[in-house]
Amino acid sequence: MDFILDHRLYRPISPPEVEELYEQVAPDGPDFNYVTPSQVMDGSAPPEKMILPADSHDLVAKTTGVVELSGEVERAVWQIQRHFEREKQKQAQEQPAQSATEDATKSEKADKSD
Repeated sequence: MDFILDHRLYRPISPPEVEELYEQVAPDGPDFNYVTPSQVMDGSAPPEKMILPADSHDLVAKTTGVVELSGEVERAVWQIQRHFEREKQKQAQEQPAQSATEDATKSEKADKSD
């Protein structure tokens, strides 16, 4: 399976109804980025982005004809938003630590050159 995905031998295709849905709820949304498992593993994958806004759950259910999907989409969007918020907080906490490490390294190099 990894070989098939890595070499892009399989490409998921959305039905026209779903593409129209995305065009309605996120006309300025990012284009689809096909990401392979190797890109995820080596860190070269583009950053994840939220496409569906939180209030799109009813439209998704109506478009797909699956009423029960409304609650599932609402919950999924909420979970993804929370995940992104946690990742942002984690990066913000790591930023000062990285700066301190870089400053210490620079200071050590300066001391050695003196």
